[in-house]
Amino acid sequence: MPEAGDVPDDASIPDESAVYRRITLEWYKVDPSMGDRRLTTAAFSDLGDAMSVAIGVDLEAGGHEPAEVVANHPGYGLVALPVDELRRLGLGVVRSAIDGEVCHGDVYGKKTRSTKKKLRDLAEQRWILKPASPDDDPEQPDADGE
Repeated sequence: MPEAGDVPDDASIPDESAVYRRITLEWYKVDPSMGDRRLTTAAFSDLGDAMSVAIGVDLEAGGHEPAEVVANHPGYGLVALPVDELRRLGLGVVRSAIDGEVCHGDVYGKKTRSTKKKLRDLAEQRWILKPASPDDDPEQPDADGE
């Protein structure tokens, strides 16, 4: 168990690796000041005491592609976050197996507003797949119901 103030971090996960974070459309909104879609900082909030990710080095070792992380999550997007950048922000990366999740891990550490903005800016540069909006779905009816 880590001491108070220590951030759990698995040193066997190399700095050169990435982690992959699923992005729901709720976290990918139109920025009124820019008029373009943009990630919100909510995409980097903890659920419980950590932020859920997939560990890139484990995906590669298992012969998996990053896109498999969203295969069972229609409409979700995917971003890559470099492990070394997470560690520079005082965050730690830990493997945490979950049934049905390919190469699951968690990112621990305090995610202040400033940290979340830095994560958002990193992620905006590293899209693997952007979330599908209803406007992107050719099967959705248009405003006239057609």
